[in-house]
Amino acid sequence: MNRVISKSGALKAFYYLMAVDGDVRVEQTRFDEIGCEFMKEEFSNNRQLIIDECEAQISTAGTGDDRYDIIQEGLDKALNETTSNVEEGVIPRLIIWDMLSIAYFDDNYVDAEKRLIAHVARVLEVEKDVLMEMEHLMKTADAVMKELETLNSSNRPYSEIRPIVDEIEKRKLTITKAAEELISDDYALEGCEGQQKSDVQSNMFSEAGKKISESLTPMADQVGDFAKKSLSDAKELVDKIDTRELTEGAEKLFSKIKGFGRKEK
Repeated sequence: MNRVISKSGALKAFYYLMAVDGDVRVEQTRFDEIGCEFMKEEFSNNRQLIIDECEAQISTAGTGDDRYDIIQEGLDKALNETTSNVEEGVIPRLIIWDMLSIAYFDDNYVDAEKRLIAHVARVLEVEKDVLMEMEHLMKTADAVMKELETLNSSNRPYSEIRPIVDEIEKRKLTITKAAEELISDDYALEGCEGQQKSDVQSNMFSEAGKKISESLTPMADQVGDFAKKSLSDAKELVDKIDTRELTEGAEKLFSKIKGFGRKEK
């Protein structure tokens, strides 16, 4: 069975990720959201203990690579806080999904964050191509949500932009569903080995990729130039991404937006 991280261990890992770029303030909101989702009412009692333990580790660091190494050391300890009860812990793919959601929360996914998330993926045996897809999909989610924000703040009559808003909402729902399925398929892969595991993953990614590809097809032929541009802007990034890459990454897509893509524990 894959390693299942305790909820407190996962939250420590998230805090170390927040700290690796030197400023935890912006991402603190996302950290608190995830903490409440994981621990419910217990989070308020454990929040400061988790932060204090992480800060004690970080305080021993200097600058540059030394700081990164100290943070990684603390993170590795956190990832060793495991549980045999899946329902009481956090599965590897969800760990990566939430880490990406935190990294993208401030619209500044820096190299140190990428390096640390890649390290976690290796430690938790999350396949490299899955991580790449998650990153691609998080970018796609970010683009889609920014387009939605642009439309919502537009001075254009709602009747004019409604078709594009409806289309973006459809895409959001479709991608979220694919994300949920891919996270839950971390369970489905248990007991699979070798070619069987490869076949399961291939089918899983192919089906998710089909859903995502269909959801990203523009449907703005009957709306104005503004709406057409809004669709094409959101799709421009997707057109640069291989469909297979989209599929594997689906699971980490919408966690940034109020926990989209999350399975309830």
